[in-house]
Amino acid sequence: MGDLLARLFAARGWGAKLQRLALDQAWRRVAGDTVGERTCVLRLSRGVLTVGVSDPVLLQELRAFRGKHLLAALQREVGAACVRRIQFRLR
Repeated sequence: MGDLLARLFAARGWGAKLQRLALDQAWRRVAGDTVGERTCVLRLSRGVLTVGVSDPVLLQELRAFRGKHLLAALQREVGAACVRRIQFRLR
């Protein structure tokens, strides 16, 4: 039964969607409510997580002071092999 569900999820593209949802949820847990409400996961490519930030002041804070802490916390949630770096971008 598990193999059948795995094949169905892969065929429908749901596996990637579920992984993305899990990553979005992990980001919100790690970032907390205040930061989580003003940011969003844009993409994950080759271990680089790109996070959109709605406020230029918050963008600077994340880049300068909080990025390493958030990366370490996120790696504990999803694994260091999954996310190796976080890139913050104004959206």
